[in-house]
Amino acid sequence: MTSTNQSVSSIDISSNSACELVRLGAAQVLDVRQPFELDAEGRIPDAIHIPLFHLKYQLGHALNAEEQEILDADEPSERELAIFLADLNAVHFQRDQILLCICNSGRRSRIAVEILRRLGYARSYSILDGWRAWCQSPLREKHSEAA
Repeated sequence: MTSTNQSVSSIDISSNSACELVRLGAAQVLDVRQPFELDAEGRIPDAIHIPLFHLKYQLGHALNAEEQEILDADEPSERELAIFLADLNAVHFQRDQILLCICNSGRRSRIAVEILRRLGYARSYSILDGWRAWCQSPLREKHSEAA
């Protein structure tokens, strides 16, 4: 067995499969990258954007010191939490869409999926290798744009 930085598990989905699910209208992308990453690297049209640290904070999870410092610069309001949860519920439960979390490399999106699954969002997946893989997918042309 070869060793990789990130092993494939039931929490992961390939970028090609993710792009196809989005194209079919069966999935919603939840982008957990920081705003500066979106500005520097590009955005996915129609993705719900919430940085991982905001997601953890808004859903009541403890932050480490580094995460708290990042969050302190831009702490989300109660109203933002309500809007975010309403959006997630509308997408996942009312429209029965799969949630596809993405970050730059796939590490933060896996954390986001673990949190979402514990909260009952069972059809949540992490896009394997993140934005880097998404950019290399031949199916992404219709789903991504430069910042």
